[in-house]
Amino acid sequence: MSKCAVCDNHGASFSHDEEMYHMECYYECYHYGDYDEGYQLARQEIDSGDFDATLAVMSFEQDPPNCARHYGFRRACIHEVEKLYDEAD
Repeated sequence: MSKCAVCDNHGASFSHDEEMYHMECYYECYHYGDYDEGYQLARQEIDSGDFDATLAVMSFEQDPPNCARHYGFRRACIHEVEKLYDEAD
């Protein structure tokens, strides 16, 4: 199994310039502007108070992200859900 050139975890499935990547790691490195745009959009939605990050993460399990903005949006939602669980402990 291939290791990701960015996060060094196994399971990388995307090849670019003779390196293997997880798709999210590739988009975060090579399409950072779009990735960050998605991340910031999710943060705005979450901060507005009318958005359920847990539901958004679950929806990405049914319909996986397919571009840098979607991966950034998903990552912000995951961070929010992790923060909620950390606060609950």
